[in-house]
Amino acid sequence: MVCDVKMDLSYTSQIFFQLMNYIALHFKVVDGSMSKNIALEVLVAELGIMGFESFTETDEGISAYIQKQDWKKELLESVQILQSDEVNFESVIEEI
Repeated sequence: MVCDVKMDLSYTSQIFFQLMNYIALHFKVVDGSMSKNIALEVLVAELGIMGFESFTETDEGISAYIQKQDWKKELLESVQILQSDEVNFESVIEEI
């Protein structure tokens, strides 16, 4: 039996290139008087308001994703939890 399967490579390519146009911010709670879970929940809520589209939980914190064209480093200045004295974060920015 012979199967003639045709794939729409343009659709696959579109998905691939859409994934390549994101900025990932990886956050880790370092220390502070606020609990890690509460700090991360507040961070996710604030980043969502700023235009971050998705989040993944990691062993150390969270990763947040925003489209490259929407990313400006100044966005982080508006995130109040990052300015708080109650918790300290480390972050790494990655283009994916």
